[in-house]
Amino acid sequence: MTVLRELIRRCVSQKSSEALLELQYQTIVGFAGTTIPVEALKKPDLVAARTAFRQIEVIEGELSSDADMEIALRLLGPFLSGHDPWLQARAAKAIHRMDPQRSLNVLQHLVEDPSPHNQLPGVWALGELATTHALDLLMRLAWSPYPSIQQAVIRRLILLENKNEIPAPSHQKVKRLLQELRSKTDWII
Repeated sequence: MTVLRELIRRCVSQKSSEALLELQYQTIVGFAGTTIPVEALKKPDLVAARTAFRQIEVIEGELSSDADMEIALRLLGPFLSGHDPWLQARAAKAIHRMDPQRSLNVLQHLVEDPSPHNQLPGVWALGELATTHALDLLMRLAWSPYPSIQQAVIRRLILLENKNEIPAPSHQKVKRLLQELRSKTDWII
């Protein structure tokens, strides 16, 4: 919680976009814990986004049959076409089982956006999906000009590698990429 409070302090006092990006990530995906710090309540968009994020999780969790999928796609549609990249990424992750192509199209659009604020949610969702196609999109960002994006991609790939969750067709590609990153950058991986 101390790290989160420091991020909030940096966001408010220095108006740091890197700190805001990290705060969004931790708040949305739940690393910030179940309670939102009082300082974060000064940013109502974060609270609303976190609530909507949880709504998407509930919709996804209720899927139990093909009939439910039609309803879920209809309920998730506004999130997919909305303006919040975190909600787009979360909804794209949720529909992947029902419509993988649409899911990957939304995520590709996010990671190809020039803003790291839009790319990071795509990185998160692609890492969560961890399919061959998702990893192909994710690995392209390992050489991003934004350190926060590079770090998120590398962190996710290493986590997947350590948990043996990389699909067989992608395993060698990921291994080669990580070796190349180790030899060409100053990242400690």
